[in-house]
Amino acid sequence: MQRIVLNQYLRTGNRYIDLQHQDLIDIINDFGEALARHASMSEVQTILVRLAQYVQFHFKHEEREIVRNSLDGVHAEAHSAQHREFERRVQTAIDTLGESGLLTTKDAQALLRYLESWLTSHIAHTDKQLASRLRAATSKGQRSGGRS
Repeated sequence: MQRIVLNQYLRTGNRYIDLQHQDLIDIINDFGEALARHASMSEVQTILVRLAQYVQFHFKHEEREIVRNSLDGVHAEAHSAQHREFERRVQTAIDTLGESGLLTTKDAQALLRYLESWLTSHIAHTDKQLASRLRAATSKGQRSGGRS
């Protein structure tokens, strides 16, 4: 199993966002490792619930930063929509496990590929753009905040 690594390609330059991304990566890697060793469905579900809880925390943090730094508009709406879609996919898997107690190997592997692909793409594009906009907003605020 290939693990996701928070490398230069995935670092946003925002310390807090990068730390949270590392936590998300760790959870997704845990999910992949559980599948690779054929862990119980209970363990798999526990990992997915942990992921769902953590993404809520992380996404709220990013979205609060967008509002706090007045980065609303098309970017903010698209960013939030991406978050909601990810949450929906994770919750669907949790619900499937809860209802049937089973996630087929094929479905579990497809979910893992989705989680890995979505997260790396989202970080590399959307979150890097967000971090850049946050830096610019902070820099602008510091420049204008010093003037009377």
